[in-house]
Amino acid sequence: PPAAAPTAARDRGERARRDAVLLTNAGADARERMARPLRGAASQEAHERLEALLDSAGSARSGGRDLAMRVGSEIHRVVEDLDLMADPAAALDDQRARLRRRLADAPDVAAAAEEVLDVLAAGELLPRLRALRGSIVARELPFLAAPRPGADGASVGPVGCVEGVLDLVYRDADTGEWVVADYKTDVLVEERVDAYLPQLAVYARALRDGLGLDALPRCELWFLRADRVVTLDGDAVHSAAP
Repeated sequence: PPAAAPTAARDRGERARRDAVLLTNAGADARERMARPLRGAASQEAHERLEALLDSAGSARSGGRDLAMRVGSEIHRVVEDLDLMADPAAALDDQRARLRRRLADAPDVAAAAEEVLDVLAAGELLPRLRALRGSIVARELPFLAAPRPGADGASVGPVGCVEGVLDLVYRDADTGEWVVADYKTDVLVEERVDAYLPQLAVYARALRDGLGLDALPRCELWFLRADRVVTLDGDAVHSAAP
C-alpha cells in the first residue's frame, strides 16, 4: 500500500497523544472516586472542625471527649423519648429513671448526664419544646441525601449518599416557616457555632430536597446544657436565651 502522507501521520500521532492524556486523567479520576467512601455522615465536616478546635485549645483526646459523646447520646435519647403530652415534671422524672437504669454500670456518664437534666428541669428549653408540640413535624427523623456539589458542580465527599438524623423538625406557628433544630450538649456556645455550621447546612438541604420545599428551612442549634438557642438565619447568627 502507498505510504501515509506526512500530515495524516502527524494527525494520528497528535490524536494518540490526546487520547493518552484523556486516559491518564480518567484513570486518576477513577482512582480518586474509588478512594471515596460509599456513604458518609452529615456531621463529618462538623466533627473535623470540632476536633481541630479542641486540638488548638489543647484539649485531651481521650476520657473527656469520650465522656462528652456518650453523655450527648444519652441526652438526645432522653429528649427524643420525652412525652410532651404528659406532666412535665413526671415526664422528665420518668426519663431520668430510665437513664439511671441504662447507665447503672457507668456512674461517671450517669452523673454528667444528670447535670444536663438538672439544667433542662430548671431551664426554658423543655417548656419551649412542649409549646411546639402542636407544630412538630418529626423528632429524630433519619434521612439519606445526595452528596453535596463542589464548586465545579461535581459531587464531593461520599459517592453514594450522606446520612444523618434530624433531631427536630417543626413549622413556625407564626410564619409557617420550616425549621430544623439540632440538639447540642456543649458547655460552650459561641466558640462552637462555626464548627456546626456545615452540619446544619447539610440538614437544611436534605429537608428542602426531601420535601420539595421552595426555600431552605431555618436552622437552630439548641444548646441544652447552656439553655440557649442559636438561630442561623442566612449568613447571620442570632444567639440569645430563649
